[in-house]
Amino acid sequence: MKYNSLQVEIPEPYRTLILDYGKTINEDSVVELEDNPHITLLYGIHTNNINEIKSVLGDFPPFEIQFGATKLFMADDLNPNDVLFIEIFCKQLRPLKEKLVLNTNVTQTYTGFLPHCTVGFLQPGHALQFIGTNPLVGEWVTINNVTFGTEDNREIIYGREIGRPA
Repeated sequence: MKYNSLQVEIPEPYRTLILDYGKTINEDSVVELEDNPHITLLYGIHTNNINEIKSVLGDFPPFEIQFGATKLFMADDLNPNDVLFIEIFCKQLRPLKEKLVLNTNVTQTYTGFLPHCTVGFLQPGHALQFIGTNPLVGEWVTINNVTFGTEDNREIIYGREIGRPA
């Protein structure tokens, strides 16, 4: 079964900086680079009804995130590749996720919550060399858009734009 997700969109110019950072990784190490930098707030949402998600989240003001160091999730039974990511610091993300988990039908495939922005999926053992610094460490950015992604479309719940991606 495919599930829906709620994501925090990374705005420009940070989006492009993450994409460019991924392109610096040796091609032999890369399985797949992320082409839409985001922070997954929650994957496993059963409903396709965007109004239900809006009702659960309610109104919340724009919030700030801070980019941290580059880290990795090592290959395991659920993912055969190393996942290279940038750690994200933000006090508002955990309460938003908890609100969704408690008030919607959701299947969680991972326990715990480590806010992050995936750079890419790398061959097992290849991500270790990239641990540490990246061009965004310490940068703060205001987040205006939270996106509800479904199997067939994506709608921005909060922000300046509502609609499908180009």
